[in-house]
Order: sequence, then structure tokens, then C-alpha cells
Amino acid sequence: MLTDAPAQGEAHWLILQLYVQIVNDVLVPRWGTQVAVRIKPKQIKSWLKSLSVEPGTRDKYKTVMGTVYTFAQSEGLLPLASSTIQCTTSQGFHARPSMRLSR
Repeated sequence: MLTDAPAQGEAHWLILQLYVQIVNDVLVPRWGTQVAVRIKPKQIKSWLKSLSVEPGTRDKYKTVMGTVYTFAQSEGLLPLASSTIQCTTSQGFHARPSMRLSR
């Protein structure tokens, strides 16, 4: 359970809490019933564009979603060739090499 921040690495702790909040409050309600490898970049792009949030917030949502995909790949839960997030761009943010999901 994420309750108490350690004395060292507080910035990392805060980022982790933000990521968990985005996953629970934003990503799971929208994508939780979807099979990850079947989500198309066009679907993500359309969803992100439909959100009434600032471009930086869209970028954060996309970054967190990419992080989830990367973790799933590292655990062998998704194929390394999955590039759903990498291919997704929309106004206000662009796919960056650091968000690539394929190797």
C-alpha cells in the first residue's frame, strides 16, 4: 500500500503516487476491460483528443500508459513488438523515443 513517503527519494515517491492515481482514476475506467494488444493507436488518439484537459495532462496520461505497456512487456505479459502507444500522437504532444515500446 502506498501510504508513507520514505525520507530519501521523495520526488520518486510522489511520481509513483501520481502514476498510480492516473492508472486507477483515468486508464482503468477507460481501458480496463480492453485486451491491451487489441487497442489501436487510433483509439488512443481519439480518446486523448476527446479529453477536456491541458496538453501536458494528455502527455502525462500517454506517458503513464506507455509505462504500463513497457512494464507489461518486461514481465512477458505483452509481446515486445507491441507499439500501440509509440504510434499515437495528437495535438499538444508527440511520441518520443523514450516512450517507445518496441526494441
